[in-house]
Amino acid sequence: MTTPSTSSAVIATTLTGNNLIDSLIEGHLWASKSITYSFSGYDSYFSQDPITGYGPSTDTRSEPWSPSFAPLSSFDRFYFTEALQQWANVANIQFQLIPESFSSVGDIRVAYSSIASGQAHAYLPVNGAAKAGDIWVNADSTSATDIWTPGTYSFSTMIHEIGHALGLKHPFSGSPTLPGSWDTLSQTIMSYSAIAWNQNSELSFEPTTPMPLDILAIQYLYGKNNSYHSGDDNYFYNDYQTYHETIWDSGGTNDWLRYDGYQSSTIDLREGMGSSIGKPVYAETAVTQERIPNVWIAYDTVIENAQGGNGSDFLIANDADNFLRGGAGDDVLLAGVGRDNLNGGKGHDIFGFDAKGDFYLYDFNLKEDKFFFDPALGYGDIKDLVGGITDIRQYSTFAFVEFGNGMEIGLNGIQVSEITADMVLFSL
Repeated sequence: MTTPSTSSAVIATTLTGNNLIDSLIEGHLWASKSITYSFSGYDSYFSQDPITGYGPSTDTRSEPWSPSFAPLSSFDRFYFTEALQQWANVANIQFQLIPESFSSVGDIRVAYSSIASGQAHAYLPVNGAAKAGDIWVNADSTSATDIWTPGTYSFSTMIHEIGHALGLKHPFSGSPTLPGSWDTLSQTIMSYSAIAWNQNSELSFEPTTPMPLDILAIQYLYGKNNSYHSGDDNYFYNDYQTYHETIWDSGGTNDWLRYDGYQSSTIDLREGMGSSIGKPVYAETAVTQERIPNVWIAYDTVIENAQGGNGSDFLIANDADNFLRGGAGDDVLLAGVGRDNLNGGKGHDIFGFDAKGDFYLYDFNLKEDKFFFDPALGYGDIKDLVGGITDIRQYSTFAFVEFGNGMEIGLNGIQVSEITADMVLFSL
């Protein structure tokens, strides 16, 4: 149990050999998966130990003794709890709110105070340190006045600081560090950069969840939350909201990512990859602006199916058995390894193949649609492609084309005699 003068047990962790994880872990974590938190008030007690605590109460430079010390507002308490929940959704952590007293406080404590710079700072888990896990929000910053709604800088700051309180570090500090090209807020909320290599860049809409590398790291420390979205789930997106998040899905065999909007979107089902869905999110500097992926798939997450909207969409399958629906618009549907079902919907659609598998096309239109074969398959032109065909046959309403590399394509509603070379593309 944490008291004002002690911390709960903290244990050391070891590096994994995976830089994507090791660059984010400081080396310590809470020994218990049940982590308490509390909101400090004017009557709270703090350690005056000069080493493990905050020093004498006459030192107004220390957070608890600053004239700017204040408890969080009710709004900020609500959103702080929501930020905690974002970590609990992905990791095997249970947060419990407790009241503060002379003999008991949370492992994580939070309040406003004056700090040297920035929106907030947090103390990492350290065995025996009374201030371990404490989070201080700068009373002189916008986070002390703005409402911490998801998507704001203040809300992402709270997710970031909670990451520190749980044992995560900045990807650019300590050792090892994350390669600069990976060091972005869309990869890890522990970053300072909206654009890789540039800490002077910012986002038009901040992440509302831990991002792919954060989830990898926190799950290494505390384990996975295997009960979160463990069934067959639907993830719905539209044009009325802005999104910047990572999907962690722990199970199910028939999950759908569905977009019901009019923007031209990219939906990529592969783990660790990002999609551009709905209202654009931008990474910006004073002179540049670039649209970035805003919906990411966590590592070790499998979403089986995707449905595009009314724009011209680009849908990319993963290695599971997928169902891709393009919807309206001129869409590109790129199959993956496995047994994939593809339905382009209205418009001039392209059905692409860059991996071996069994693919079934349900609405190929001879007048409007095309095939795309990635040269990586070994088919650089129509001569190569024809040379790779080992069998063409009709079965019921399907025309099947079989290739020697293990790929088979079935076309519903098409006769073998209707297949021609002008249906094929080798570049997009």
